Amino acid sequence: MFNATDIPINGFVRHVALHDGLISAPLAALATKLVSGAPGYIGDKARLGGVVGGGEELAAAAATDFEATFGAEVTAAVDELSDDERELIATQLPGSAGPAGAEGLEVFSPAALVRFVRWAKLFCQSRLDLATLYYQFFSGAIDLAVPMLVDLSSGLADNAQTTVAQQIELFELLSRASMMGLIPDAGQLRIHPFVGFDPKRALDDGSTVATVKDAVMTKGFIGVKVYPEMGWSTFRNTAASAGTPERAQALDAILDEFFGWCADNEVPVTTHCNHSNYPDPNSDAANFGSPDDWLHVLEAHPLLRLNLGHFGGAHDTPQAYTWTWTIANAMASYDGLYADVGCQHVDDAALMQVHFGVLGKIAKSTKMTNRLMFGTDWYMEAVNPNPNAFLAEFQRQYDAAFGPAQTAKFMSGNALRFLGLGAGSLTANGRRLRQRYDGLGLAAPSWLGKEAG
Repeated sequence: MFNATDIPINGFVRHVALHDGLISAPLAALATKLVSGAPGYIGDKARLGGVVGGGEELAAAAATDFEATFGAEVTAAVDELSDDERELIATQLPGSAGPAGAEGLEVFSPAALVRFVRWAKLFCQSRLDLATLYYQFFSGAIDLAVPMLVDLSSGLADNAQTTVAQQIELFELLSRASMMGLIPDAGQLRIHPFVGFDPKRALDDGSTVATVKDAVMTKGFIGVKVYPEMGWSTFRNTAASAGTPERAQALDAILDEFFGWCADNEVPVTTHCNHSNYPDPNSDAANFGSPDDWLHVLEAHPLLRLNLGHFGGAHDTPQAYTWTWTIANAMASYDGLYADVGCQHVDDAALMQVHFGVLGKIAKSTKMTNRLMFGTDWYMEAVNPNPNAFLAEFQRQYDAAFGPAQTAKFMSGNALRFLGLGAGSLTANGRRLRQRYDGLGLAAPSWLGKEAG
């Protein structure tokens, strides 16, 4: 639910999405143009603070026909695109070409163009509107949303407009608004985020670790999101990744202390764990965050609650699932090791057939069905064809493969256990969240467990 001011858009498009290819600069400039005008810290703080302080009346006022306004914004942005900009989008967007025309050439699909611009314009919205849109996107089927904030700046040589501390402040307000039932048109949605952590930032700013820890201990954040693909190793940094041998040693020490703190305080950690989204394909960063790297962390901190996000990804051939098998096999050794499915192309029937075929084999010999969680990565899903079918379609296919009992675990039970929030699995993390509800004088949701007795 972060918007364009929370992430380094230009750097992400140039270095991660396009790996500094020939058209990376103009496409990054176009992306930056499309997402300009997103509410920043001051604007969203005023709006979120008003909703939290004003209660139901202000929340109702905030719900004024967002979809109509958003639709008009998308239409205007499409109309303003030049022919060159349309061609740029066509080179990158899967499914952007329609049927062949009279001369045998593919005709650009206006529907795909609108879908792309609509996706980009999501990043221009208030975080409050994004929460409403997320809830409506999945037809009100979500009770608990766990947004993953990210801190990518050090790996992209580009800075987000809002600082980490400002993002924590805004998402604390968003979470509190949800706890009060004040998210417009989404009264049952509860939002409890993960805070982003970049250990390389901590090398230069000694307050970084304290800021992240404080977000968890006092501001209602229920976990930490890390992104090794941005250029750091979980345990074996070198001068190439850290700048000097001395900085590499200091970076390893920061990480070891931090993961130990997470384990001791039962703070869940989620990381990107698919062979993707790294800025430099010619560096070691492409393999940073691999399952093997994380197994070294778990050897040092076996009680760490760790979610290897994307579960190694979805691939066209069974032979490409080596990361997935490694993760699943390691679940037998570490009770706190989990995975989630993230964004996958449910519109690609052949891909899903291979994917569920592999998952079926993995489930027979591992603890996968007790540790795999549903995830949305919904921004990226929103660019795919028929994106609002993702939740229902993935749930349908999972149920067909594993049955309703395992599907219930996949859709909620496994996540509540990973987060330490469910009945019978309440941890220090769950107790902190319950204390937050109690401290604000609010009734805790039914999915949040209680202390035994």
